[in-house]
Amino acid sequence: MNTGRGVFLAIEGTDGSGKGTQFKKLAERLSAEGYDVETFDFPQYEQPSSYFVREYLNGNYGGANDVGPYTSSLFYALDRFEAAPKIREALAAGKVVLSNRFVGSSMAHQGTKFRHAEERRGFFIWLDNLEFEMLRIPRPTASFVLRVPAEVAQQLVGQKEKRIYTDKTHDIHEADIDHLKKSVTVYDDLCQLFPKDFARIDCTRDDKLLGVDVIHDILWQKIEPMLPPKRRKKKPASAEVSLPTPVLSAPAPKEGAQTPDEPPAASPEKPPLPTAHLEGMHLALRDLSILTAKKLERGRLATYVELPSHLIAYDQKDGNGNYRYYVPPYFEPALQEKYRAHLDQIFNLYSEMVRSLCEYLEKESGVLQNDRDESWRSGVRLQALEAVRGVLPAAANTTVGVYGSTQALESLVHNLLSDPLPEAYETAKALLIEARQHAPAFMEGTDLAGDVAYRTTAAKKLSTLARQHLPVQYANPSTGVHLADVWPRNEFDLLPDMLYQHSNLSVADLRTAVAEWSYNQKVDVFDAYIGDRSHRNQRPGRALEKAHYSWDLVCDFDTFRDLQRHRMVDSLEWQELTPRYGYAMPAVIEQADLVDQYESCFDLSLRLHSLLQEMGYTYESQYATLQGHKMRWKVTYNAREAFQLHEIRTSPHNKPEVRALVQAMHEKLSQVHPLLGEAMKFAASES
Repeated sequence: MNTGRGVFLAIEGTDGSGKGTQFKKLAERLSAEGYDVETFDFPQYEQPSSYFVREYLNGNYGGANDVGPYTSSLFYALDRFEAAPKIREALAAGKVVLSNRFVGSSMAHQGTKFRHAEERRGFFIWLDNLEFEMLRIPRPTASFVLRVPAEVAQQLVGQKEKRIYTDKTHDIHEADIDHLKKSVTVYDDLCQLFPKDFARIDCTRDDKLLGVDVIHDILWQKIEPMLPPKRRKKKPASAEVSLPTPVLSAPAPKEGAQTPDEPPAASPEKPPLPTAHLEGMHLALRDLSILTAKKLERGRLATYVELPSHLIAYDQKDGNGNYRYYVPPYFEPALQEKYRAHLDQIFNLYSEMVRSLCEYLEKESGVLQNDRDESWRSGVRLQALEAVRGVLPAAANTTVGVYGSTQALESLVHNLLSDPLPEAYETAKALLIEARQHAPAFMEGTDLAGDVAYRTTAAKKLSTLARQHLPVQYANPSTGVHLADVWPRNEFDLLPDMLYQHSNLSVADLRTAVAEWSYNQKVDVFDAYIGDRSHRNQRPGRALEKAHYSWDLVCDFDTFRDLQRHRMVDSLEWQELTPRYGYAMPAVIEQADLVDQYESCFDLSLRLHSLLQEMGYTYESQYATLQGHKMRWKVTYNAREAFQLHEIRTSPHNKPEVRALVQAMHEKLSQVHPLLGEAMKFAASES
């Protein structure tokens, strides 16, 4: 029965399959038939949200195989996330939402990067969870896959009109016939695995392409039964104001810039702009240090995507002959010289180790010479970069894409302006200035100076008291995973919450009743609530949000960076970076006889860290720490989110260090809450 809500239809298929033509014809026919239609075309090349997609497709991050499927999928997901509110609004209005490409395109194109079907299917589940669960992007009612053989499709690509995102006739996907063939195979796999979500439309007969109108009729026959009741269109009483979403670029502070005493003032001469008109902003923050990037990504209200380190040529110098790292402009010349000298030595050693490790991995590889193509060499380099990444300092530059509402950006500005690190303050200033050029009233309704002063004063007082009353201890714990607190202690205390909506009793009466039950009765209810889960996207209900776990963790900075991207937690805090917790030696570094170079990087880091602290630059000394250094941090999340975090982060696509840490966390959770631990059956145990 049709509920009166809209229908969301996506047109999928390989490049050159005729999606654009059928998309246009379908939109025209739906309108002619009297349906209220809202169309979307992904990627949104004319929108700032597609910045990373355009850079990727133009090959600015390397070839398609240089960028992993999980990384590139984030680029496309954020573009769809930007359009999600408009899609939801159209569906709520009962419209037919028609999309040219959607999540299925990412599954198909990025799915070609997996050699094994099982790994690819794990990727499908991960991406489905990312887009529809974490980012809450609307799920299409149905996706229709136009199937055209790769050879035919590539010929049709050459007939396309000029695209705005590239000046080439074929982007990096279209130019690769092998990629197109694999895309067809992966689309076939999607249609077989998820028949309720993906419907295949064969566009050829006897290897000959069907006519446009014939394909359209086949498509219409499948779509027509899904359509909602027709709605009479009304002419709007007045035109709506649509504001562009700007890309904000916050450059690093210029040489000689001083840290101001007060945050930037508002611009009272400009008329106020209703914030309701501004759905969100996109920011591209470039040349940030990794240290400040982590501070930037602290907030939970915005969405972040950080350029992966293997896409930044840290082993090469820029046009000015400098390695890519941040230098505080307020350091006196003598200190700047010493700072650069230490970091240059670290980057020289990093570059040397990347080259040496590539040679070692090529020598040890069992791949035949004839099979060592460009894709294979890119894979070898990526493996080397992953192994040596631990010596990159927190001062290394990175780029972060941010999308957030005005509320999220206000919180972001407040946090950065209140941070004691001058680079964070300067980043907030640049962000605020750029935002006000596009939205003059941005943050004018807040007491910015007063709010920042309040936060800063409170933090300083607390820091002073901590130094006065707490001992300083740098221990190197034997284990990095400690379950600091768990509530409730007995997981059966969740039963009243599980039963609440299925009874007419008060919480107090439910507790009294459950307390009298036998163990088997309690287990029966518990198991029924968890249900028979067939994949990890099926999470139990919200009664589990009552249970919480607080962790005190020690791991390397690089692992923390990975896990910090998991946004769905109740709280996450970390202590200042320091070299005093030590580091681990990757096995491949020992095998390649690069131990001396690797250890030299950490020796240089320790000397620079000590030098900066002696000079009074306590916060800036963190720039000297390396990604391989261990750090201490804490995180709290509920049991329902534990299902997602534990099951996703122990899957094979994660780095070994991430998997090992979360596996240890899952084992400790299972010790205190064995039924919940067992219910997380897609959390991979350590082999």
